[in-house]
Amino acid sequence: MDELIRDRSAMSLEAAIRAQLEKLIILNRTRTDYIEKFEELIEIYT
Repeated sequence: MDELIRDRSAMSLEAAIRAQLEKLIILNRTRTDYIEKFEELIEIYT
């Protein structure tokens, strides 16, 4: 049960970070490296 809660929390956090990064990229297209780095981190830790 705790693992399920932890997984849902991680997914929720990932979605929130992704949404913020997408807003940042809309404001400044030169920051696409941020989302690329985020994707790399997600891949490493999952």
